[in-house]
Amino acid sequence: MKNLKGMTLIEVLASVVVLSVGITACYKPLLVSLDVLQYLDERIHANYLMNEQIWKLEEKLMRGGELQEGGQSLSDSSDPNYETQIRTQHLADNKRLERVSIHVSWTHSRQTKGVTQEIYLVSPQKLDKFI
Repeated sequence: MKNLKGMTLIEVLASVVVLSVGITACYKPLLVSLDVLQYLDERIHANYLMNEQIWKLEEKLMRGGELQEGGQSLSDSSDPNYETQIRTQHLADNKRLERVSIHVSWTHSRQTKGVTQEIYLVSPQKLDKFI
């Protein structure tokens, strides 16, 4: 019998298994990184929505309007995945100082995530009385 050189079927199968495990091990961190990047993108968008609500409240106060005490929920029609909750509390008897808490929530990988910011606003028309 001649001495044949080559790989047996078991050696080929073993090398395929080792190669598959190696490729899977390389792609797992990549997939985790992509998930983290998607979460960060969603968080940046939530911060943008929160800042947009702050600007709207400041503009309303600058025009002489008053903020109603209590809470309200808003859904952004351009992106229904985000929900914004605004809670307002008057801190002074004459409604000069307002505490506003803004919470934006969304769903990421079947989990509810959210960011909250609390700010204090003073009506500019009533600022001279406040100081």
